[in-house]
Amino acid sequence: MNLRLLALSICALPFVAQGQEITPANNLNKNKVAQEEVEAAKALFGSSAARSTQTLYIDYPVSDEIEQGAGDPVNFLWAVNSSYTAADTGIIPMNFVGVKLLELVGYSDPLSPPIESYNGPFPYPNDLQVTVDSIYMLMAHENNSGEDNRLYIDLRRMSVGGNFSDAQPTLWTDSVVTNTSLSPSGNWLGANALYSFSMACGYTTSVGDKVGIGIRYVAPKSDTLGVLASYIPNPNSPAPPDDFALKSLFPYSVVRWDGFSGGNYSNTTNIFYTLQPGQEDTSWFSAQNWQIWALLTFEDVTGVKHSVKTPFGIQQNQPNPFSQSTKIEYAVNNPQELLLEVYNINGQLIRNENLGFKTQGTYTTQINASDLASGTYYYKITGSKSHSEMRKMIVTH
Repeated sequence: MNLRLLALSICALPFVAQGQEITPANNLNKNKVAQEEVEAAKALFGSSAARSTQTLYIDYPVSDEIEQGAGDPVNFLWAVNSSYTAADTGIIPMNFVGVKLLELVGYSDPLSPPIESYNGPFPYPNDLQVTVDSIYMLMAHENNSGEDNRLYIDLRRMSVGGNFSDAQPTLWTDSVVTNTSLSPSGNWLGANALYSFSMACGYTTSVGDKVGIGIRYVAPKSDTLGVLASYIPNPNSPAPPDDFALKSLFPYSVVRWDGFSGGNYSNTTNIFYTLQPGQEDTSWFSAQNWQIWALLTFEDVTGVKHSVKTPFGIQQNQPNPFSQSTKIEYAVNNPQELLLEVYNINGQLIRNENLGFKTQGTYTTQINASDLASGTYYYKITGSKSHSEMRKMIVTH
């Protein structure tokens, strides 16, 4: 399998900047990965029963899926090679991808994804240190040359503006060297290509440092590393194949196209890909959330002065899945009016209930599913203090 699957017209792209369109292959469906396969791969990392309560998986794709609550994500594999240049026609010359660890949102267990975020200010304060325990990514790899391929995982210091920069040092790095394919199938696309990659790190940031995870792949161009990215389809977009993406709520994924962007890093959240007028496939989508995440432990050296509570917080409904009714517990920190809403998998509002004015304390409410079909739903509580939280629930009859 070769890289022609990502063919594009180079002459149509003199320069790539944030927000600019580029032209991908006619049929990127070949690069799609089923969400069931993504969830199965992530589940390989086990539960968090023995972990500290200060530890979270910082995973923006999962957080974006929960916060958007608008449907199942769409996943694509993108070819990456640090040797790609503007002269490499027939491919998108993507030579670096990374994720900025700026907002501490995530979950404590890969089998139970509700967000359990750090409640301090954003970006998190300079005197809060974090330990990057492990780094994970979902990828695919095909070695055709038989030569050594090197995959480098770096922790890079972010610039003052919170961005990747070649002027900033690499704080930690490790690598994998292989002369065979890492994908179980031996191919970077198709069935059984997805590979769950993990690497122990153990790096603790210095006071004042913000870090990002960078991926470099150094290999002959006949070999391919595919890195998974996802987006949430917009439920209000035109009917397929016009598959519009919702803009990510966590714009921390970056990419660099050498030769087109002048070596600058661009947020993928604002870079969209479309075909030229007159071509048969009119799909429109955005590669936004790189499936690269980390297990972080917070080392809060500031005591309680940064412990800023959110106006309220909601728990995962119990039981879940359920057939008749389920209970939701929520804690109110600031007195306010609250509204409960239920959405279907397409993001359509199907029920709302005014929970009334609540003072500080812990409350419960119930959702009756007797009139709901089996399937996935989202419940959302919105407060009058401009704060809302959403969770996923499953109805089975």
